[in-house]
Amino acid sequence: MDDRFRGDGCLADPEEHCDPPFGASHPQIALNLAGAAGIAFFAIYFARRLNNGEAASALWACHLASLLAGVGILLRRASLIGIGVLWLLVGIPMWFVYLSIGGPFRPTSFLTHFGGLAVGCLGLRALGMPRQVWWKAMAGLLILLGISRWVSPPKLNVNLSFHVYQSVDPFPAYYAASIVGLTLGTTLFFFIAAQGLRGIFPPPREFSSTS
Repeated sequence: MDDRFRGDGCLADPEEHCDPPFGASHPQIALNLAGAAGIAFFAIYFARRLNNGEAASALWACHLASLLAGVGILLRRASLIGIGVLWLLVGIPMWFVYLSIGGPFRPTSFLTHFGGLAVGCLGLRALGMPRQVWWKAMAGLLILLGISRWVSPPKLNVNLSFHVYQSVDPFPAYYAASIVGLTLGTTLFFFIAAQGLRGIFPPPREFSSTS
């Protein structure tokens, strides 16, 4: 065999162009499709809420998480995917609480919650869970809380920006105390969950610089 070629059939000279073997790009295509699906899940939900005059509902973190996971995959930004997954790990149980107290079930919400989580896990499997995502997820959630209180109507209570699933505060400053408690608890959860996800989805060496 000509020693100018490597075992994969490419020229040994790194300056030479070499197309990847047939089928080598298929995992990347599948990953891109998963990213597009995450964005599509959010778009479908947003379109439905826009049609019902409740566009602000799309600001719920669990719906935006699907968008973050999809965009993170397409941009190969593991931090965005990690934030999306952490938001969903908190958002899904809270969604069940919402349903248990009489909140309406919407099929499009199932897409963003469980479809978004599946997309996020696929992204983490490919890119890995980066370090220091836990505090970014919490900071983003607090910013989102402020935005939700500013731009969304109280009746939608987006991201619990007006009350914590109760109509009347049992004592003065109850809401503020609840938000502080939820912030501390969620921060601790994000920290623990991020370590667990990093053990399940360690970053591949080739993507370590993008995390």
